[in-house]
Amino acid sequence: MIARHSLIAVLIFLMSVTSGFAAEKAKLGQNGLHEQAWFYPSSMNLQTDLQTATAQGKGLIVLWEQLGCVYCAELHAVNFTREDIVTLITENFLVVQLDMNGVRAVTDIDGQRMTEKQLATKWQVSFTPTTVVLDGSSGQNISPDAAEVFRLPGYLKPFYYHATLDYYASGAYETKGFKAFVAERVAMIESKGLTPDQW
Repeated sequence: MIARHSLIAVLIFLMSVTSGFAAEKAKLGQNGLHEQAWFYPSSMNLQTDLQTATAQGKGLIVLWEQLGCVYCAELHAVNFTREDIVTLITENFLVVQLDMNGVRAVTDIDGQRMTEKQLATKWQVSFTPTTVVLDGSSGQNISPDAAEVFRLPGYLKPFYYHATLDYYASGAYETKGFKAFVAERVAMIESKGLTPDQW
């Protein structure tokens, strides 16, 4: 597993350059959260969701949101309207959306059953959106901590969101540091006369 604390430190830095947006309204589901047609229809059992994703050769994204979250609105209105990001996600992940303050019962990867809010506390999710990437390829009897590859704690602009998810999807996380991977991606687009904000 990636050194989570070092990765989160880098992501917090990236978040510091993603402010100043004008959020648009995105479609809301019956629970008041933003929704996408390509979200996986979870049975609220993350054990079986992870097994399903693994059987399809994919990772599992648990996307934490909450009512009134403007950064969640930005994620849906900007990042999730880009075909390149949606294609990367749908080809490599199943996405399960959970409510950080929700009262629905959910089964964790380790079999513990609790409310969404309790699970958010257990997973130390403190703000939204938080994108948690899980990998179940090491076996069925796996702890949440062992399954977690990394998490995106907050909103990232499209370039950084895409690059971070591709860090897992491409398999680069197994052999390369995150900072080096992102630096390569930045150099690639700069060679085309663009900046990450223009991507």
